[in-house]
Amino acid sequence: MAVIGSHPPARVTISELTTIASAWTHNQFIDGTAIEGPPLALRIAASHVPSFVDLATGGYGQVIGDALNSAQTPTLANFATLANVLAGCVARLKADACRSVFAAARGLAGSVPTDTLAAAEAIARYPATFGKVDEALQTLGAGQGVVVFHGMAKPVKVPMIGPVRAP
Repeated sequence: MAVIGSHPPARVTISELTTIASAWTHNQFIDGTAIEGPPLALRIAASHVPSFVDLATGGYGQVIGDALNSAQTPTLANFATLANVLAGCVARLKADACRSVFAAARGLAGSVPTDTLAAAEAIARYPATFGKVDEALQTLGAGQGVVVFHGMAKPVKVPMIGPVRAP
């Protein structure tokens, strides 16, 4: 998924990064697969997507890749971790990769997401419930080029799907 706003680039790359950025900025407006809300609020939310992701390339946006967010806070690490978790599901690193990600993304009601958009939405809406991230990551396979992020509540091992570095 990628929310492109009212001034889209000539080319749009849809990736796990665009899904996470769009789910975070539009979370209060997402209901299933629909994004609905007051026009001004939707424009404001859409204007924040490029802070997280470059819509043309699918890479990191300027704000999340700046010196403060990439090196001095866990923002980029958290963003990249969530994108890599979704990528592991999409790439089917293991047969049950999605099942583990979905189980880890239960909302407060305990409902299990059935697709990556619903998982991203649940994690954005209820971040404290994403406590089983280690189980999901173990299912994805910890022996395939693992990076450890130290900006989260505890170190998180993430299989590398793509480069996780500031632009």
